[in-house]
Amino acid sequence: MAEVKNSFLKSKMNKDLDARLLPNGEYRDALNVSISKSENANVGALENVEGNNLTVDVGETLNTLSGVDNLKIIGQHTDKKAKIIYLFLTNHSGDGVAYDNTAVNWICSFNLQSLELLVYSTGAFLNFSTRNTILSVNLLESILYWTDDRNQPRKINVQNSLNVNQYPSFKPFYTNEDQISVAKIAPHTVIDLYKENNGINETTLIDATSIALPEQYQATVFSAVSNSTTINITDYSGTDLENIDGYYVWSSDGQLLSNEGVLVTEVNSSQIVISKAVTFSAPFPTLFFAKANPKYNELYPGDATFLEDKFVRFSYRFKFIDGEYSIMAPFTQICFIPKQYGFFLQDDETSTYESSVVDFMQNQVNQVLLQLKLPGASNELLSKFLIEEIDILYKESTGTSVSVADTITANQLTSNGSSSLYQYDYQSTEPFKTLPELQTTRVYDKVPVKAFGQEIISNRIVYANYQNKHTPPSSLDYNVGVSTKFSSSSAQSNKSNVSYPNHTLKQNRTYQVGVILADRYGRQSTVILSSNQNDIDQVGNTDFGGDTFYSPYRSDSNSETSVLQWAGDSIKVLFNSVIQSNKQLATSSGGGQPGLYNGDSTSVKYNPTGWYSYKVVVKQTEQEYYNVYLPSILNGVPAEATTFLSTVSGTMATLTLFSDNINKVPRDLSEVGPDQRQFRSSVRMWGRVSPQILAINASFPTNEPAYNQQYYPDLIADTVTSISVQKDMFSDLSSVAPSDFPLLDIYESESNPILARVSTRRNIGSVGKNSANYPFFLSVYETEPTKSRIDIYWETSTSGLISELNNLIETSIPGTPNDFSLLGWKLNENIESSTDPYITDAFWPTDIFQDAIVNSQIGLFEVRGGGGALPLADSRFELETIAIGDADPVTGLSYPQVAYRIKINSNFVFLESSTNASFEGIDDYLITFEVSNVDPSLSSPLVNTLTEDESLQNTAPYFGDASNPPPVEAYTFPYNSFVVFASPNDYFQGFEPAQNGSTLIGSQEEGLRWQMSVKQFGQEVTGDLVIDSTNGRVTIAPGGIASGEYDLTVNLIDASGFGLSTSINVNFVFGLQPVNCQFNQEGGLVDFSNPLVVSNIGNGVNDTVGGNAGLIFWSSTSIGVPNSQPVPSWNSLFPNGYAPTVAPISPDTPGVIFTEESTFGNFNTKSINLGNGPSWCDSGNAGLTKGTGYIIVTLQIDNASGSSLNINQNFVYATSNIILQRRDANNTSQWLPVEDIEDQLIDFQDDWRVDYYNTSSTNIGGDLQLGSLTNGESSPNRIYGTAETPPPGQTAPFVMLCASKAFAIRKQGDLRLCINDLLTDMPNPTPTNQVRISVTYGDFYYPNQQNDIAYSYRVYNSGQSSEIIAKNVQVLGWATVYAREPLLKYVSAFYMDSSLQTPWVPSIGLGDWFVYVPGINAAPNTNLPIQVNNAFPDNSAIKGSGPSEEVDQYSRRYVARFDSSGEKIDQSEPRRIGN
Repeated sequence: MAEVKNSFLKSKMNKDLDARLLPNGEYRDALNVSISKSENANVGALENVEGNNLTVDVGETLNTLSGVDNLKIIGQHTDKKAKIIYLFLTNHSGDGVAYDNTAVNWICSFNLQSLELLVYSTGAFLNFSTRNTILSVNLLESILYWTDDRNQPRKINVQNSLNVNQYPSFKPFYTNEDQISVAKIAPHTVIDLYKENNGINETTLIDATSIALPEQYQATVFSAVSNSTTINITDYSGTDLENIDGYYVWSSDGQLLSNEGVLVTEVNSSQIVISKAVTFSAPFPTLFFAKANPKYNELYPGDATFLEDKFVRFSYRFKFIDGEYSIMAPFTQICFIPKQYGFFLQDDETSTYESSVVDFMQNQVNQVLLQLKLPGASNELLSKFLIEEIDILYKESTGTSVSVADTITANQLTSNGSSSLYQYDYQSTEPFKTLPELQTTRVYDKVPVKAFGQEIISNRIVYANYQNKHTPPSSLDYNVGVSTKFSSSSAQSNKSNVSYPNHTLKQNRTYQVGVILADRYGRQSTVILSSNQNDIDQVGNTDFGGDTFYSPYRSDSNSETSVLQWAGDSIKVLFNSVIQSNKQLATSSGGGQPGLYNGDSTSVKYNPTGWYSYKVVVKQTEQEYYNVYLPSILNGVPAEATTFLSTVSGTMATLTLFSDNINKVPRDLSEVGPDQRQFRSSVRMWGRVSPQILAINASFPTNEPAYNQQYYPDLIADTVTSISVQKDMFSDLSSVAPSDFPLLDIYESESNPILARVSTRRNIGSVGKNSANYPFFLSVYETEPTKSRIDIYWETSTSGLISELNNLIETSIPGTPNDFSLLGWKLNENIESSTDPYITDAFWPTDIFQDAIVNSQIGLFEVRGGGGALPLADSRFELETIAIGDADPVTGLSYPQVAYRIKINSNFVFLESSTNASFEGIDDYLITFEVSNVDPSLSSPLVNTLTEDESLQNTAPYFGDASNPPPVEAYTFPYNSFVVFASPNDYFQGFEPAQNGSTLIGSQEEGLRWQMSVKQFGQEVTGDLVIDSTNGRVTIAPGGIASGEYDLTVNLIDASGFGLSTSINVNFVFGLQPVNCQFNQEGGLVDFSNPLVVSNIGNGVNDTVGGNAGLIFWSSTSIGVPNSQPVPSWNSLFPNGYAPTVAPISPDTPGVIFTEESTFGNFNTKSINLGNGPSWCDSGNAGLTKGTGYIIVTLQIDNASGSSLNINQNFVYATSNIILQRRDANNTSQWLPVEDIEDQLIDFQDDWRVDYYNTSSTNIGGDLQLGSLTNGESSPNRIYGTAETPPPGQTAPFVMLCASKAFAIRKQGDLRLCINDLLTDMPNPTPTNQVRISVTYGDFYYPNQQNDIAYSYRVYNSGQSSEIIAKNVQVLGWATVYAREPLLKYVSAFYMDSSLQTPWVPSIGLGDWFVYVPGINAAPNTNLPIQVNNAFPDNSAIKGSGPSEEVDQYSRRYVARFDSSGEKIDQSEPRRIGN
């Protein structure tokens, strides 16, 4: 045979041609060979293909991991570049819609290079099946997409969690359907604009910048006010005056502004006191009063005006970790509350009809607390749903764009803890970005329900052979009605009224209500309508019909005609049966219903793409309309026109049009002539507000409208028939009317306004009257709305889960127990179960419409503590049934339905409050009732399980007997002693042990905690006293010293410091009793200068009578000395025989002013009342009511100017009479002399301490002469001080003579200091060159509000035989000692230590007279004696005269007799000047 040779260089297999016709280079068949793969000399040769080597048995590995041996690969994808193969495995072989909750499903990958096995997801929720092979798998960047025509399209990011899903130790990253679906979980609930607070719903639309709520009450200023806080008022309206205490106030004349924050602080009859002094004069203004805004935030950071002119809605969307965004949640309704809450106040009505604009119709909301309901716990959104951010979306009604107001980050979500409710505080901030238009119109994701094919085209995922949507039910079983919004205080029923307090359903409109269903991933149904189109049911007070209804205008026969009572209308949807859907496969003949959502992957009914949520939509084609604000409506025509026109009352009305109303009620200009003056109009309107309706009668009324009122129109509108100016409409009146043609019942008639003639159905408006004072009232017409031809349903804010709705439907069929009437829960730990066991009012179950269920039974009654987490507590609670007609065991009443009460069988104790974040709240009770409606008319009982969350209430703890608490008392202890106060077993001063308020015997002292604050001299102190928080023991603080008076506020708190508290104020005194605080001086001395102007006597020393006088009162009552009244007993006080008259003075005068005498013997005298004390002291005048006080009187001659004196003068002198007296407090008896603490009568004759001060080097002597003048006149109470003048021709730059006398007083009562006849021969006295008397006073033992208990002295420890020897003895050495008294004169005993524990033992040698002087250095917690003369700024420069020496005042000596124990025997005596 011939040899045939063929090469196979084409490497082409060809099975189409006959073998005989096969071209050269091609071959018919081959197995495991390749051609032209070599690059060497064997090019073109036929070569074997290399085989596979088994490196890892993946199947065996997966079988080992999964625990099953029948996993089958149903899909795979190879990433050739990365040499990774992705595998989909299952052991489930079911078909159709069957779900196997025990199936083993895996998604994993195998790296052909590293041999790593990565597991991305496992679990039955993957719902794989060997009958649905995965043929479409694509890898786009790191996202692996697949679809299997069984489940919805899915994806994973293969880069996620690579470190935790490696074999053999792995934790799959994707664990639920929400994480792997291409269509992302969609937010289904609208943002709530309310939040619950103790069972009561509160709106979260907040006005945070208005200091007060809108004005609520008014009054008129009654009389003139001059810079005062007290105002007399009259004509107050709306409340009893006492109700306005604490209200803000402002005035119509602008003296007080509404945002100024002026408060009413006191109300007395027809008089108020406010927090700011004002001046009002005639004509007196109106005052407005308003409550404080509880939401006012002085530090509010937002823009207070940003939302004023905006109607804003809010929504939100999720952002996922792969950068995807969910669709938007349903938007809220408009977040709008008009200013003043929509009320016309003050002159608003007038300004509205004058401008045709409602000025206050602006948004007063500037802060919105948005309540976001999340799909799970906040801190699990990232791990469970892969949500990393939430965008807060913002949309204005005037635009179509949607903006992002803010973004909530993952960290913020995590910090919200386990709560599924997230509150976002929107503070009127401007949005920072706008969403693309595609996102604005994206109401659902275009991801099919399931798909057979999938491919990537131009970086986009494209699906083929898919089911794009679910098949919805053809209809739903519901009815629709309209009625007033629920306004019950129940947290379950008034959400609409609280969230949108000023919103209402528009009347005179036709509505169609539909329902849209959606799956968890946002795939929505078409609008589903009701199957009950013609059924009319009445439930409660609401008529329910089909899905389409007409809402008419309210009629005046309605039971709630007052706008103040009407909460507004809302649409009610009554579902008669649950929403049902059975899962079916979609076929060419139908089906495709998804069933209802079930997210439990362990259940055989798991269905993640079933109908999940619902939202209510409304179609309403009547859109824009106008409110026409008018200055009254004339019923008929003007009064002048009645002679020309027939009676038209009830068929015609006349309106005045101006401003924007001309456009709202336009003329018909389609066919008009050039000279036409009257125009047709076909505008249809309905009256809404009318002036008082007064119809024309036969005698034509003379009365005028007194007010405006709500108008209730008919179904048929009034129609505008003609429009023209006044003169053209009533041209025939020119013959009877004045030339300017005024019609007094037409608003602004003199301007010839445009008028409209309206054909009316019935009476509206008031009859005209040709009166100069004809009243005009705001009136309102509403125009016919425009109708939209777009067949569109509007999204409402009503949405939720179908599961929750179905549960409500099942339990809310009329008659089904749904709630209880108010329980009136009052379980308190102070209840005694043996005498008062009932802890609720009588209550009964109600249905969804709050109608009582007449015949009910409660089968299960279960009470658990800890909010339901603790074991049963039934044994302590008992449910008592009150049959119909039986007497209530508490009130004796009977009820027309079965009622119940809960009672207790034991007492309770409140141990700890649930406000403690670490505490579970054992006193919070979950009460479960299984309630049945067993009405005989029912074929079977209607049963529901109801729960109530209640808690044990806390009673405030108390000291001792709760019905007789201990009084506020003062207790005295030795200095620095130890104190035990109200401890459980060792209580103080008769106080019974503190109790926590419980009646449970044995537990009444449990959980008590103590706190204490301490004040001394009005200031908080922390280092002296401490309290033990567990037993109330008060002790001296470690290292502390307790001295003086302490005001303690002791707080007793129960429930381990988290409950209620009770406080008691206690006064502790350690050591000697301080004076009452009113006797403490603050702000300097009482100075009779201010400035002091005195008589210039010249050289006439005989002119000693006259001058000036002053009185100081320390009194328990205000003593204003009347004008021209002799000062009591002054004739007996002073030998002059002159009783000075006293000028008038008010009690709060800051000082006493001496003036120059005008007539010989006539004293110009004023008085001052002291006693208000320091700023921290309670106000009120007071004498010396406790403790020991001191008073120091100082006469001062001051030649501050250094002026030259008369060359013939040897002395400058000043004289005065001074006397101190007392009487019993509040006593009008005679003033008597005063004794000091050593029982010596106080006089001003001797023992004056004298200081002389001169800055020059010249030694100028000074002296004080007592008891007599050079002319021989004498008085035991007159002082006479002289200062030597410089030699002739010399001047002194500064010369001062000070003479002071100090006294300590213990006897309580009122005091008065009388100063009379102050004379001087100081030439040309001025404010800096004068003679004056000043007074200081205060607490003797605690001067200057210091609690030092010891004062430092030096004593010569060598006794002398007599007083005179002791005064002049040469001191060889001083010994430092301590005394309790701060004045040398009143030393009672000396001690060796500053704690005054070791008495000084004197060395009684020659006698028991000892000399002592002030100390030099003060030891710790001690002080130096009081400087009696405090006029000098530098003690070292103060000099005095002695026998032959000048020494500082601390060298001055006092002598006294002391016994062997260091106690003084007699009064101390000073070393007298000049001795």
